[in-house]
Amino acid sequence: MPNIMHCCHRLAALVLCALLVLLPVVAAGQEAKQHQAGQGDQGISAASDGKAAPNKKEDAAPATTPEARIALLNDLLAQKKNLQDNIAALKKSIASSPPYAETAELAAQLNNLNQQLNDTDNDFERIATGVNPIALQPAEQKKEAFDWKTELTALVEPIIRELRTLTAATKQKADLRAAIMRLEKQIQVTQQAIANLKELRKAGGDRALIRELDQLRNSWQNEQNRLQSKLDLSRLDLHQLKAASGRGAMLGRVAERLKDFFKTRGLYLLSAILAFACTFFLLRLLLKLALHQLLAHQADSPRRQMYARLVAVFSHFVSLLCAIAAMLTVFFLVADWFMISLVLLICLGVLWGLRQTLPKQWERSLFLLNLGPAREGERLTLNGIPWRIDKLGMFCWLSNPALDEVQRLPIELLLKQVSRPYNLDEPWFPCRKGDYLRLADGSVAQVTHLSSEQVVLANLGTGMTNSCSTAAFLGMGISNMSRKFLVSVTLGLSYDLQAEITSKIPGTLRSFLQSKLEQEGYTEKCTNLSCEFGSAGSSSLDLSISLEFTGEMAALYYRLRRAIWRWCVDCCTENHWEIPFDQLVVHGAPAAEPGPVLVHEAA
Repeated sequence: MPNIMHCCHRLAALVLCALLVLLPVVAAGQEAKQHQAGQGDQGISAASDGKAAPNKKEDAAPATTPEARIALLNDLLAQKKNLQDNIAALKKSIASSPPYAETAELAAQLNNLNQQLNDTDNDFERIATGVNPIALQPAEQKKEAFDWKTELTALVEPIIRELRTLTAATKQKADLRAAIMRLEKQIQVTQQAIANLKELRKAGGDRALIRELDQLRNSWQNEQNRLQSKLDLSRLDLHQLKAASGRGAMLGRVAERLKDFFKTRGLYLLSAILAFACTFFLLRLLLKLALHQLLAHQADSPRRQMYARLVAVFSHFVSLLCAIAAMLTVFFLVADWFMISLVLLICLGVLWGLRQTLPKQWERSLFLLNLGPAREGERLTLNGIPWRIDKLGMFCWLSNPALDEVQRLPIELLLKQVSRPYNLDEPWFPCRKGDYLRLADGSVAQVTHLSSEQVVLANLGTGMTNSCSTAAFLGMGISNMSRKFLVSVTLGLSYDLQAEITSKIPGTLRSFLQSKLEQEGYTEKCTNLSCEFGSAGSSSLDLSISLEFTGEMAALYYRLRRAIWRWCVDCCTENHWEIPFDQLVVHGAPAAEPGPVLVHEAA
């Protein structure tokens, strides 16, 4: 049952690791947002539609002294006055136009001049104050209908915004470079236009043409002045960004941001992690105590154990959910929507990943609840070796009492296995370490090493050590001698003793063998002695002699066999029984009878 918590522990560890690894890196950019906003927004108006490109003039540092700023403000003020004069003249022209005249083009020009005047006012205020006045404008409040796509976008938006701030300075530099290059090209166009207008005026003409060319030149000159002001402003913004991106300034900002981070968001993150850990482990401890009280009585009851497993699985999922809720509550109290969004997205990602493995997780859940095909306390066979399931979990513990071995196997290896109840007298392995075995070839060996992988045998006859795999060992057809074993010999006597071979001789030999066993001290170890007439061979009458010993005498198997042969020969010598040699009888084919003789008479 404790292993049932492994899934919950892995999920909790995944959430904690994701928060500890990802959040400090991303959250560090949040502390720099306000610092970058004041500088980054300065190049927005000048770099709104530009592309990144190199520029040979951008390396020249623009003037940043108060005197240079005053000169730039004077230029903007002069430009503002020209725009106001042009607007007033254009309004007067529109007012004096006949009712049926086309005034749409004049209205478009008026709107363009008003926009330029508005931009000039904003630039003037920004240069004078050193901040962007747009930051003071209130956000628009729009009431929209509920849309789940919009809500999901709003959930992801804080994270995307935080990630974008990490590269905001680099993007602003690229935009400013592109804007500078674009403005320089536009200034070149205005210079070419003004030069062409000057050449036309020198060529001469009537007063109306000269007056029109002068007005057109003034218009292009105003445009050039406006573009030059924008160019100077963009170069100033780029210079400030480069100054702020220096190595020393960068280290100072990093240190300051880290300090601010641990004062604000770092403190919130630490509090959330502590809330998560305390909630999870405190609930786990309380539920563990409750389960202990539940199992205090009738702990061996299968029904009670099943209920306990169900309660354990449910309680640990509840602990995990409560811990996540505690973490979200901390972020909610400090109104950190970025952290709330990130935690929710991590949880949704984990749930989406679990959706793909739901059938497998269901099978695992049944297995952990001891409701699967392999159950705790039962017997199953793996690779030909029986095992007892001691504990189920993500890693299952199996044991074999005969091998004195415990295995820890992953749950995947046991999901498809089938166990069964077992009887107490069922053997778990054919032998144990130290047992004596009779092999298929009749030799006797002792088990010196025994495991689920290999078996090492020491042959008593040859003294050599042999090893083989456990699977091959199980197929050798061995006999275990460690409980009891039988020593059998066959004694052949002469046919001259045919009259006594079935009556007197077996009893005499049995008595002689019993006396020898008493002399050698083997009487208590010999549990049975049998001496009977076995068969009539081709050259002898055979007696079957069998002595059964306890397993303690298995190490003396070869000595006992030699002793029994010695005692049999001594008994034959004492009683003058002849032990014949093996005789070879040659059976020839019967002689052929003479056939009839045919006599032919001569003609």
